[in-house]
Amino acid sequence: MDQPSDTMNLAMAIHLTQCQRTLNLKHAELRKLTDPCPDLAQLIQLDLEGLIGLLTAKDDNREDTLANDRGRIESQALTLHQALQDTSSQRSAIALARQCAHLAIKPVLSGDPQYPKALHDLNTCPALIYVRGNLLPDMLRCFPWVTVIGTRRPTVYGQKVTRKITRGLCQGGAVIVSGLARGIDTLAHQTALKNQGFTIGVIASGHDYDYPPENAGLIAEMAERGVILSEHPPGVPPVRQNFPARNRLLSGLSKAVAVMEAAQKSGTLITTTYAADQNRDVFAVPGSILDQASAGCHQLIRDGAHVLESADDIFQICGLERQLSWLDPLQQRETGVQDDAVCRILQTLRIHSLTMDEILSEIPDLAQETMARVALLELQGYLVLNRGRYALTELGDSSI
Repeated sequence: MDQPSDTMNLAMAIHLTQCQRTLNLKHAELRKLTDPCPDLAQLIQLDLEGLIGLLTAKDDNREDTLANDRGRIESQALTLHQALQDTSSQRSAIALARQCAHLAIKPVLSGDPQYPKALHDLNTCPALIYVRGNLLPDMLRCFPWVTVIGTRRPTVYGQKVTRKITRGLCQGGAVIVSGLARGIDTLAHQTALKNQGFTIGVIASGHDYDYPPENAGLIAEMAERGVILSEHPPGVPPVRQNFPARNRLLSGLSKAVAVMEAAQKSGTLITTTYAADQNRDVFAVPGSILDQASAGCHQLIRDGAHVLESADDIFQICGLERQLSWLDPLQQRETGVQDDAVCRILQTLRIHSLTMDEILSEIPDLAQETMARVALLELQGYLVLNRGRYALTELGDSSI
């Protein structure tokens, strides 16, 4: 019974992952098979001798290969061959693949040209990734890739610096990598998409889960205009233990990791630990010494991270030149903000959100006139009022 090739590829990928879990194979062990066999059908059809040949290929170059090592590998190959030929497992994988075919998931093995080289160079990288979206080949031709991450509860300041730096990275031709989590991750992806940039989301579950649920719309947009990667097959939920492991891929994919805002005990720092082990450059945006939301960034800087104030810091410190952006030139908005008094209001809100009383105390103009200007700026979309405090919108921020 023939199946459509895409469905079969997905089914065999699921089947291969199931075998890896069942046999407790390490990523490096499975990659001995997938590196030379980028075609799933070719891998599944290997006979026992073929599997033994691949598993021992690297060991054949070692003079100290022991007989008991060879025996262990042959035993492992036999067990793996039996698992791969298990028809029951194959049928369940095909059934699951049919359910998920509408998601257009593509399995990419480590030997495939579309497998990111930066990830391939890591010892702990998975032998197989599941890709959703069609733009990965285009992104592989772009450089650098930069991971933009931070707290799930950003302050107004954290939101502003994320928009500014992500926008600058996109204009310089960088690919934005993040984790599709709440807060900074979400904002980084949104900013990249808004600026017609390339962006990749790395998730900690199968593609059949939208997590967090409120990002369902963003995930759908990413599947159309970006790329979503996972090392997990469909059916794997976003359980807690998957997230720290996911972070090694976030850092591993990129040339640099940029932390926008993070508290002292932020989970974001797990990613920077992986980045240091992987010899990736780490950047951190400094914040107020009075705000604990930036304490983690300050600790990173004390530990040797580069101070990040603009996208150019990343290009310069990493020894990179800005690419001639593949983006269409960004059209300048006609903001209409020419009045000096209005500009003073926007500049006052540049760093922090303020109450009306705080704005009035900062602006030397008549209170009634300032209140009228604030109301007009809110109506025009330059300001937003949230819980009694005024803050710049992205339009207001870009108009300064």
